[in-house]
Amino acid sequence: MSVHVTSWVLSHSDERLGRRLVLLVLADHANEDGTGAYPSVETIAREARLSVSQAKRCLRDLRESGAIEPTGTMPAGNVIYSVLMTGGAHIAPVANRAGGGAHIAPRTVQEQPSKEPPPLATLAPPHADDVDEVFSYWQTSRSKPRARLTPKRRQKIEARLREGSSVAELKLAIDGVARDPWKDRPLQDDILIIFRNREQVEKFLDLAAGRNGGGTALDAARLVQAHLDRKGAPR
Repeated sequence: MSVHVTSWVLSHSDERLGRRLVLLVLADHANEDGTGAYPSVETIAREARLSVSQAKRCLRDLRESGAIEPTGTMPAGNVIYSVLMTGGAHIAPVANRAGGGAHIAPRTVQEQPSKEPPPLATLAPPHADDVDEVFSYWQTSRSKPRARLTPKRRQKIEARLREGSSVAELKLAIDGVARDPWKDRPLQDDILIIFRNREQVEKFLDLAAGRNGGGTALDAARLVQAHLDRKGAPR
């Protein structure tokens, strides 16, 4: 399991929905440099909560988009993949993590153009409808019908959206507030606190998943996908 690769996918990958879940599964099985992921298609489908045919289609799409690259085949027939992260070329492994059996020729994978997001100040402001949707959800969920979308609250929501949080993630973070065991949390549930920074959002996403700080990034991705499925909104 690679926390580093999983974190990179969550922070930098543009893949969405089923492709994103499959990419996270591969990241979870990869080495720290993104290489050597060889779960079976059935395992990928099970962990991503997809059908086998959906998993195969997502793998094909990820190969075509350049997010992953097949680098060999295990004796049992599992394809070995590398998750192609930016930030420098890396060497494909010559053997699998168990120490043998992978049919891979040593070679260097060319560095892809960087997808590092520009500084927040250079990004266009998030769509006003997204900000309004998050604020309205907070109003309803936290029973604050008289609250107003002040400039400071708008700024916090916009900052988190600019960092790459989706509307669905921010809504789930709001849901996580209700699971906080801190006795004073009901009095400390303003948007300015919930969306103070990215780490605070991640804390409440963990609570929404019932993890209290544990679990894996893949769990959070599944929770976001479930939220999207319930709402029927492709955000």
